[in-house]
Amino acid sequence: MTSEVFIKTLNSRMELMANQLNTNKGFSLVELVVVIAVLAILSAVAIPAFVGVQERAAVEVAKQHLINAFKECLVKNSGGDSNPTYTIPPNNKYFEFPDSGNDGVCFSPSSGNILTAARKNDSGVSTFNLNINLKTGEKSYERAIPSYVNWEGF
Repeated sequence: MTSEVFIKTLNSRMELMANQLNTNKGFSLVELVVVIAVLAILSAVAIPAFVGVQERAAVEVAKQHLINAFKECLVKNSGGDSNPTYTIPPNNKYFEFPDSGNDGVCFSPSSGNILTAARKNDSGVSTFNLNINLKTGEKSYERAIPSYVNWEGF
């Protein structure tokens, strides 16, 4: 009897092992290709949208730099500083902050008392400017600006 039980146990274990070997636990080549194709399509849609978000964020940062410099000049001027200066914002990939007068002098006649953020393209040519007049507080633009650029809320 023990040999019969042993043979039955051995047969059942061999069947179990055979079933486990026949079970597919991976992905087929077609499934992998479909997943890669879907990811490629999603990235083709998402990457251009992300570039637009970066551009808009750069405009908002440039406006904030100009507002901060404007406020710095107003605070120093109202504090009695006869020749107030401001911290010139750092240039970046999208905007330059040219200072045509004396470096960092708020009320410089040579700059027309205007703070400027110049948007530059990949070749370094200015495409449009954001401006703030230090005397009047007027915010303005120069050249053709994108539709999403405005001074509302600032």
